[in-house]
Amino acid sequence: MKTAIRITASCAFIAAMTTTATAQMPSGNVPGLNPNGPGYSPYLNLLRSGNSAGFNYYGLVRPELQFRNAFKGMEQQIGANQAGIAQLNDQRGLPVTGHTATFLNTGGYFMNMSGGGNKSLGMSPGRPGVAGAGGMMGGASRGAGAGPR
Repeated sequence: MKTAIRITASCAFIAAMTTTATAQMPSGNVPGLNPNGPGYSPYLNLLRSGNSAGFNYYGLVRPELQFRNAFKGMEQQIGANQAGIAQLNDQRGLPVTGHTATFLNTGGYFMNMSGGGNKSLGMSPGRPGVAGAGGMMGGASRGAGAGPR
């Protein structure tokens, strides 16, 4: 009987210890709380040595508070702009424009033997065995390319 009471008491103790502590920050977004809140209070700058408290307040604390308020306002404006742009895209149904870009992709214009857009194995079409203008094989002069591909 004493063993059963000990087991029940130890299970109850373990169950009580595994619940969340009420002093812990609740998980998820809590209305009114910034999840990425400031790491420190700007009012800690009042305690800096070397200057008076008035100088620290007007020179450090108030500019920091003004900066944080301006940053919050800018975040709200960015959110409103993004929502407006998304709403316009939904209304108009515009297609996605542009093209993909690749780093160091020359599109076949450089480091090839054809010179320009001529794909005739590097030989000039009218004069076999003769290099084109500027010493390039293929008969293409400098600056004359095949155009966009």
